[in-house]
Amino acid sequence: MIKLFLSLSISVFLFLFTHSRPALGGEWEARQQEIQRLQSSLAGRPHDPDLLWELARNYYNLGNLETDKEKGLDAYRKCRDYSKKSLAIKENSAQAHFWLGLCYGKEAGVEGGLSGLSFADKIKNEMTRVIELDPNYSSAGGHRALGKLFSRLPRIAGGDTDQAQRHLEEAVRIAPDFSTNHLYLAEVYLQRKNYDLAYKEIETVMNRPFDSMDPATIAEEKKKAKSLLMDIPTPIRKKLATAKAENKFF
Repeated sequence: MIKLFLSLSISVFLFLFTHSRPALGGEWEARQQEIQRLQSSLAGRPHDPDLLWELARNYYNLGNLETDKEKGLDAYRKCRDYSKKSLAIKENSAQAHFWLGLCYGKEAGVEGGLSGLSFADKIKNEMTRVIELDPNYSSAGGHRALGKLFSRLPRIAGGDTDQAQRHLEEAVRIAPDFSTNHLYLAEVYLQRKNYDLAYKEIETVMNRPFDSMDPATIAEEKKKAKSLLMDIPTPIRKKLATAKAENKFF
């Protein structure tokens, strides 16, 4: 029974690392071309740690665009391998640690089940190192990833909404102009039934322009925020909306 519960809980956690989206227009082809360009550069500079983690990043993004499970997994494994090669040359690369952690997460999502959960500690280790080296990298990516991880893991496997909230509040403090930080923090506030705080973060995502981010990403996150708003109980949501309209809340 415990094993069944854990397996079901893990499936929720793994959704974080399996969600991808279809390629838009020539996006898949553009990613392939960039990988080919980096591979050509690497031939002349095989020990360049920055080229290696750039390849890792591009394979991660390619994996997100693949609709075939095995092709996606292959891309994530290449991301992992190039990240490790970069770290073998330059261990204090926040970039390489970050992409390695994300690709561990994607591998976990594809493999699934209890075997997927075995990646959790690896992800924690990489993102903790990112925070040590450069907490600002990728718009507070280390804090954002750990916050999401702690919020999605089952408690029996190390899930902790206190830790999740702490990391995501820090992500918002460091990078307030990155909508995903607000979106993830809203999700944790909802988990903890802190509805007024969740409402503030949701409203931020829905109403702030976030001009520096990709328009397609912003549109998707605003849609998610609107959906999260419906998770606030109706009487509370109406009360908060009234308070906002009367300038008593914000």
